[in-house]
Amino acid sequence: MVATRIIVCGLRILSIKNKFYALAEDKHGDLNSFLLHSYSDNACVVELIAISKATTKKRYWLKFIQISGIWAYQRSILEKKVGAQVRDMGAINFYHKVGCK
Repeated sequence: MVATRIIVCGLRILSIKNKFYALAEDKHGDLNSFLLHSYSDNACVVELIAISKATTKKRYWLKFIQISGIWAYQRSILEKKVGAQVRDMGAINFYHKVGCK
């Protein structure tokens, strides 16, 4: 499995097949947050966002949403889909906070 790695907005970007990851690390190189998304049916699908409670003040979530939007735009994809479990109020509130409905 070949992975492509780049750095964008201070985040390490990794793509494997058609899955795209944005990874945030602390100053020691430990992973503390990530975004996983893919493309399906002409839409960007945000599959999973995990953000350490210790890093929420650094606004990684905003960088993650911006990066997925940039990648989608570069592919001429204007629709973004997000998903969360019905009981995951933290995720639902997060998506509402960044403008998803």
